[in-house]
Amino acid sequence: MPIRQRTTAVAPPQPRRPRSAPAARSSEPVASAESPSPPVVAPQPPDWRARYNAGNVAEALQSLQQQSGGVDGAIASAKTARELMDLSDLLRAKGGDRAAAMRAFARVVEGFPTDANAPIAAYKLGDMYASMGEQALAAKYYGQSRSLSPEGNLAEDSFCKRIRAEVVAGHKDEASEMAKEYAATYPDGRCEDVQRILSGEGEEEAAEGEPEGAPLQPSPPAAPDASPTP
Repeated sequence: MPIRQRTTAVAPPQPRRPRSAPAARSSEPVASAESPSPPVVAPQPPDWRARYNAGNVAEALQSLQQQSGGVDGAIASAKTARELMDLSDLLRAKGGDRAAAMRAFARVVEGFPTDANAPIAAYKLGDMYASMGEQALAAKYYGQSRSLSPEGNLAEDSFCKRIRAEVVAGHKDEASEMAKEYAATYPDGRCEDVQRILSGEGEEEAAEGEPEGAPLQPSPPAAPDASPTP
């Protein structure tokens, strides 16, 4: 009988896949996803204020007048009431600008009414307007000084000076009503103008107690700024 030979099927060899080259390692460190925040640099004060704080009033005034925007630019760009108070003090110095100083005070009153400097600025504006003969404006700012700080050190004096300004302005009825309110609020008050009005000596004499615009007591220093000193 014929013998059949078994044949074994041999699969063709599979082609070898080329090995991929390993990724090259970078020698540079991988940057962090969050970069560190730059350090906070405190803003530097304007050049005029740096000179003013150093006591160089003449140089500070010259720097203020020569800077971009000039005096009005400094008033408009002031960030704090303290800066405006410094401005007004500087502008009232020799060679300054009294009208600009008044604008700086007015911005304290209007722009920073809750600041401790606001009633002081209003009180000083009242004195300045009274000395100029502008009694209606003087009365306005004396009233604002008291309303901004009803329990403050300037409240009683502001009320007294407002009454005087109303008398000088010819508002006798208003002055008389205010004198009664003053006496009720301050039973032991020291306002001689009110005493004259209530005693019937005549409203005209109420303005003769002191020169116009003269404070009853030295004006207090401006309140310190709440912002950190640069």
